[in-house]
Amino acid sequence: MDNQSQSEIKSKQESQASVSEQATVYLFKPTVLLKNAWAIYKQRIWTFLGIMIIPASISLFSSGFAYSTAFFSFFIVLFFGLFLSIQLWAGAALIYAIKDRRENIGVVEAYRRAWRKIISYAWIEFLTAFVVMLGFFFFIVPGVIFAIWFSFAGFILISENLKGMNALLKSKEYVRGRWGSVCLRILFIGVVVLIPITILSAIPFFEHISSLVAVLFLTPLTSTYLFLLYNNLKALKGEDVKPL
Repeated sequence: MDNQSQSEIKSKQESQASVSEQATVYLFKPTVLLKNAWAIYKQRIWTFLGIMIIPASISLFSSGFAYSTAFFSFFIVLFFGLFLSIQLWAGAALIYAIKDRRENIGVVEAYRRAWRKIISYAWIEFLTAFVVMLGFFFFIVPGVIFAIWFSFAGFILISENLKGMNALLKSKEYVRGRWGSVCLRILFIGVVVLIPITILSAIPFFEHISSLVAVLFLTPLTSTYLFLLYNNLKALKGEDVKPL
């Protein structure tokens, strides 16, 4: 191997080390998070779509009945519980598909792993929604603060096996000292996702499938982005972080 090749390899290794070191010192920029999330999304798109096709189909089917007064009561009774259950199960399965992407797990395996955590995941989602709604009830600002604090509780359950309030409190600890930066990054992905939905909603006919597009195509991208942000925060805090 000539000196030029050795120099190129050494330069590449130093560059990789520098990136790795930076990942544990700084929060990634929103554009970097989105770029990395998009790369994962493209690699795992068929698994993601396979996971989301069921909740997306239920969402489309139920929205068709929502405007019919004749079926309104039937829709409420039959579909609300089913949609909520499938949505939670799919959400947990999606996190497993992102977290265990290097194992290249498929749709069935993602759902199988998620099934073991479905009750704990549902409880965490309920706790998060309850606390955030309570914050909005008293005043808007506490609700926004709580929403950012507890954004990563579901990821913590799946990745670290912490349940209930422990997961919420650890999420808060990851965000502590960086609330503004985390909020900015979450707002960024929110705007990115909102743009195609707004465009579709403004086009005749397509406004009826905007919810389908959001669930089927944009939810996996958003979850991947947030999971990478969670991993970045976790690296910054270190593995020995304890929930307060």
